[in-house]
Amino acid sequence: QILRLNLMHLQEHLGRAMPGICIDIVLPSYCTDSDSILESIMRLKCSMPAFVKFWIVVDKNPNELHLVTVRALANRINRERFRKEGNYFVNVLNYGKNRGASYARNLGFNYSAADWALFLR
Repeated sequence: QILRLNLMHLQEHLGRAMPGICIDIVLPSYCTDSDSILESIMRLKCSMPAFVKFWIVVDKNPNELHLVTVRALANRINRERFRKEGNYFVNVLNYGKNRGASYARNLGFNYSAADWALFLR
């Protein structure tokens, strides 16, 4: 019920109908050399009408620039895609400790409110 009401509110705000299915993609990110891979994943298009949210969960990385880089990438993707298409959004979560991929996936799933959640490795 809450999801349906939020979709109706979003449709009113955007002035157009939104697709009915919601998909959240949870992706842990630790490696600093994965930025190009992350960008490729965030630029994927859904083959069916859907509202897609990416949850990039940054595990504590020895290179502090990794979090800054991932946030900058997410902001750029959001500016380009959400304004243009209106149904894609990238969120970045960071919890400041290295707790591993399973903890990162669980954290991302806890933020999800979608019909479907996909976990990438």
